[in-house]
This record gives sequence, structure tokens and C-alpha cells, in this order.
Amino acid sequence: MSLPAGALRMALVALAVATAGGWACGGASPLATSDSATSTADYQPDRRDYMAFRAAWPDVLEPNYLPFMVHRKPSDAASGDLLLFCRWPEESMPIPVFVEEPAIPEALQNEFAPVAPELLTAAMRRALATWEEALEGLVSFRLVDTREEALLRLRLLPERAPSPEPQLRVLGVTAAVGRACRPQGWDPESERMDVRFEIPEVVVFAADEYGLLTESQIEAVALHEIGHALGMRGHSPLPTDLMYRVLGERVAAEGLSDADLNSFVSLYRLPNGAHFGHVPPDGPTPKRASEPPSGGPRLALAPHVDARLGFELRAPAGWVRAPHRHGLFTADGPIWDHDVSLEIFIWPYPTVESFLERFGPGLFDGTWRRYSAPVVVAGRPGVEVAVEDATGEIALDFFVVALGDGRVMVILASCPAALEKDWRPWFEAVLATIEIR
Repeated sequence: MSLPAGALRMALVALAVATAGGWACGGASPLATSDSATSTADYQPDRRDYMAFRAAWPDVLEPNYLPFMVHRKPSDAASGDLLLFCRWPEESMPIPVFVEEPAIPEALQNEFAPVAPELLTAAMRRALATWEEALEGLVSFRLVDTREEALLRLRLLPERAPSPEPQLRVLGVTAAVGRACRPQGWDPESERMDVRFEIPEVVVFAADEYGLLTESQIEAVALHEIGHALGMRGHSPLPTDLMYRVLGERVAAEGLSDADLNSFVSLYRLPNGAHFGHVPPDGPTPKRASEPPSGGPRLALAPHVDARLGFELRAPAGWVRAPHRHGLFTADGPIWDHDVSLEIFIWPYPTVESFLERFGPGLFDGTWRRYSAPVVVAGRPGVEVAVEDATGEIALDFFVVALGDGRVMVILASCPAALEKDWRPWFEAVLATIEIR
């Protein structure tokens, strides 16, 4: 059984929503992104596909969401449809881009503080520069003066964004994402598909129901949509990534996540048209039920050191590690499909009691509490709260420890409830290696 990413990361989402303001996901004023870039039809990314691909291409960077970037193309009935990575070829660099400057109608302007259109289009150009800098030369752009010279157009549409769902506005659209990848034939020498890639236009709506977007909002929406224009067919499954389908204010302010960067760098390092896998004609093979770990706990020889937050630990050997601004996420598979995980958060609360009073209701809502007990981690006192999700399938152990410097460490260990006793020694072994600096 593979546990859903949303369930495993519920603590992170709960804390982020509780502390975020502005464009919260699904809130009164969300910053939504393109609904034209949907997931590849009927294909659900599976870590078995990913691990087979990674064995053939061991240099891809972790953590990533590469399987959510694939383009699906029809193939023969015996083997199923092809899943390919498609992007701009090296010979297109620098990609000629035309940024169209609109006339902003008075109805959208604030009469007391009108905004010059060139400030908004400058924000879109900054988004291009951010991608260039982040991908370290793998992608480059060249601004041109006319639409005819461009392979890609960025258009700021002086209209209010559409609202396909209540309290949700689609502020950006990338044209023809589903048709961007055009296979030309199999290249047997390189074991890849010869492909042509084309995205003609990115559109950013200039206003929502409150009026013109700010420069930073325009830049954030353009940043997301340019990601689609660079080859991202779908959306990241994790709300902490810029390429998630709904962009919250906090994520927009932080920009590209590690998973965003790793995914696009890997995409542009892989051969264009690289073959990820097939969609089985009869659908995916059912996954085997989760099994207990074999042998005793095995920890990595080198510790993970977070000098910024002041802690270190040794994660289980071979587990994927994904640092984030509040700590570390580590799991026994990709960050979007795994059975067992452990996550560390550092939060500015002086005591365990004050933290649980503020966030406990959100963290434990909809769960069944098994027990709570005092605990000591890294010589600091704390409390363990053990719960199961509403289905009874997932065991979640929260360890909340006061660090004595105005902060608490929150440790979330998650695994199938049926295997909790088998994985418990692994979690305890990791906790025993935690050091606070």
C-alpha cells in the first residue's frame, strides 16, 4: 500500500495554512494557475515506473516530481501508450520571446494610484530571468521586438481572470500544453523518441475581482506558467512547490522549491524525448500490500546537518531526503509516493503546551488518538501523541519537543498502521541520533 502524499504531509499543510495570509489555497483570494495544463490523461504516476526509469538514468536529482512532467503519446495496443519527456531543444536556445505590453483600461485601474503597464510587463521579464538563473544556463531567453520573431509569446491580458470554481480564479493559461510534444519517430541509437516541442503563448490575466494584480503577483503567475512552457505537462502533487496547481502567497514569495529546481534541471539534462515508460493497455498492475522492513534499523553513515535551524540526525539508509524551510522530509521512496516517512519541523513557540494549544486542533482533526505520553529527545522534554487517520490505515506519531530557546521541534513519523510495531524501532533509532546545536 502506498500512502497518499496529502495524508503524509497533512501536518505541513495544516501549519502552512494556519500561518499564511493573502492568497491562501482555496481561501478567499487564491492565486490560481493554469487549468490548461492538466495531468496526463488517466496516467497516475507510480513509484515503480519512476524507480525503473531512475535505474536507467541514475543522475536525475532528488527530490523531484519528474513523472508528473511526462507527455503521453499513442503507441501500439500491445505495449500501451508512450510516456515521454519533451522540452525545448538546445538549438532553440536562447528562445526568442516577445513580451506584449497591453493598454490597461480605466475600469481596472485604481484612479488614485494608476499602474503603468510597463511595470507589469517588467515583472513578466523578471520571471524569465529567474528561470534562466535558476537553471544555470540550461535554458536561456532572448527578448525580441515583434510577435513574428518569437517562438514564445508572453501576453498580459487586460481582463479579469475567469472563475471556473467558487472563490478560485485562473490567473494564468499556457496555450496548447497537451499538443506541445510531437513525436517524429524512434531513434534506436539513443533509445529515445525524436520529438518536436512548441508552446506558442503564455497568457497572464492582469486583474482579479479586486482589481489589478500587483507586480509580485504577476511575476509569480508568470513564473508558474513559464514552467509549463518549458515542458511541464502536469502539476506538482505537493502544495509546497511553485508548480502546484494552486499557488499560495507563501509559496509564491519563496519561488522555486528544491523539487521544482531538481525536476527542471533533470528535464533539461535528460535527452529530449527520453522514454519514461508505457501506460499498460489494461491499466496499471495492482500494487502489492506494504511489507514489514527486513532486518534491524539501518541508518545513513553521514548525518543530515541543518546549520540554519541548528539540528542534525541520521536518516534511514537509502531514504530520499527533501530539506524545506522548516526542517527535513525523508521517506522510503519518492516524496510523492512512499509507504513510510519521517519529517522534522522547527517552529517558533516557547513551550510544547503553547504549540499544541495553537495547532493541536488542526493537526489531530479527523484522527483517532491512540495514546499520548511524555518523551525525551536529544535530552529535551516533550510529548508524543500517537494517532491513526480516519480510515485506520495510517499511523502518525507526533513528537513535540521544547528546545529551550523559544522554539519547538515537531517530529512526524508515518507508516501503515498494520506495520507500526515493525517500523517503530527505525523511528526510535533516528530519534536517538538527533542533536540540537
